Amino acid sequence: MLLILAGFVGLLTGLFIHWLTWTLRLRYPSVTLVLGAVGALGLTGFCLLFLNSDIRNMMLIVLGVFWAVALLLGAIQSPAWNAPWWKGVLGMFFEMALAFLLGAVVNLGLQGLIEWFDQNFPGVDVYAVINAFLWTMILTLLLLALLRPLILWQRVRQG
Repeated sequence: MLLILAGFVGLLTGLFIHWLTWTLRLRYPSVTLVLGAVGALGLTGFCLLFLNSDIRNMMLIVLGVFWAVALLLGAIQSPAWNAPWWKGVLGMFFEMALAFLLGAVVNLGLQGLIEWFDQNFPGVDVYAVINAFLWTMILTLLLLALLRPLILWQRVRQG
């Protein structure tokens, strides 16, 4: 039951993040560009913090995935709101950074409640609950990032 609830909350969180970022992109594009640049620098800096650790290779892969996703989806999304590709990339970084922060808050918050879960919900794997939330949120955001431009392009072609 907790896994279903975590998945549902992840879905709602993904929908909220996507709605918020697209609303800001359309209404306040300059704010989105600044927040996207901060997000790009923040995510890149976070990954580069671990260059001297034993997880260096994993963090470089994560950094590459962040940039590949932002470049690909940003380039796909930018024509949907009549912007150059780099504005789409910064908009994607804003969305990714917001999802990263919310995911970290949920992850650390639930890890802090492991003892409480063990007392009140014996046998529930907290890490499975965290994964259900995170993967549902990430897949929702990826699906919406691909579908939104396609829907907008369809409307432009019809209208």
